[in-house]
Amino acid sequence: MNKKGAKVITISSLKGGVGKTTFTLWLAGIYSKMQKRVLIMDMDMYTGAVALSLNVKTKKDYFSLHDALLRNNVNKIESYVTNYSTNIDILASPNDPRVSSKVSSSYVGTVIERLRDLYDVILIDTNHILDDINVVLLDYSDEVLYLVTPDYVCLRNMRSIIHLYKDMRKDNYLIILNRIFDYKKVCFSELDIKVMLKDNIDFILPKSLYERRIDSYFLNGSLMTLDDRFYRQHKKDIKKLERLANFIINK
Repeated sequence: MNKKGAKVITISSLKGGVGKTTFTLWLAGIYSKMQKRVLIMDMDMYTGAVALSLNVKTKKDYFSLHDALLRNNVNKIESYVTNYSTNIDILASPNDPRVSSKVSSSYVGTVIERLRDLYDVILIDTNHILDDINVVLLDYSDEVLYLVTPDYVCLRNMRSIIHLYKDMRKDNYLIILNRIFDYKKVCFSELDIKVMLKDNIDFILPKSLYERRIDSYFLNGSLMTLDDRFYRQHKKDIKKLERLANFIINK
């Protein structure tokens, strides 16, 4: 569903623990450096980690927005987002996971459409479960980035998603292969993966992007792609990420 306003980019996966949130934050930093107004929507209702990773305290979250919409009591939707930096805002997932089950997909499209005019880029971090919320998110996304790891379970699930997209005659997705971690499982080569998926790998996150002090960034609430030291250390790889970010927003 491609409309005027912000480019809506959903970052998804086919299993947990593949580095999806970190990748989302990297993109946010890159778009911020491009002077884009960025909103990060954390739509992982139960285990969302965007605000936590940026060490941001939120008074309002997606549940409070959902509750206000139910009561028809939302005047300024921007009052439900939390500012992180000059160009980056956050719409956090529910602070209390006990209320997450009360959030339905009813207002997902409404929220996205009302926020489009306020930003240049909306990055949506979601979970790996194809529930009703994620189905609506995919429908409202201009582009979907699937982060996959080189293991059999993840690749088999990705193959199923590819079949689904082909049946729907949609091609607004990219496959991002995460090779940053040295998986102890049997890893497949890029050629193996292409044969298995019957599709191309659009981008590879190489092992050279590994950052052993990643926890220190989270504890300090620092965005890695805005950090000078991280940029200098991984300049070549970040330049490739910047080209990917440009390609997505201009696609």
